[in-house]
Amino acid sequence: MKNVINLAGQISDTKLLADLDAEIASTERAAHPPEGSQALLGIISPNLAGIMPVATKQASKRLFLLKQVRARLAELTEKERKHE
Repeated sequence: MKNVINLAGQISDTKLLADLDAEIASTERAAHPPEGSQALLGIISPNLAGIMPVATKQASKRLFLLKQVRARLAELTEKERKHE
């Protein structure tokens, strides 16, 4: 396994993929909140419940983008490994 950070200060591909996976998991939770969470939020703060659909839609768009970036980075990493 390559070092996490090389001498030039760059993060290794393995670390980037792991960090991206963590970001995807976090965004996945935001894009797909648990059932009833909007209703519960409405009880606590009706204003916040109103913005939840907007936040969920934004998270879904971000999730789509992150998954595409993840797939492309994995593809490039695999090509690089084949040429080493």
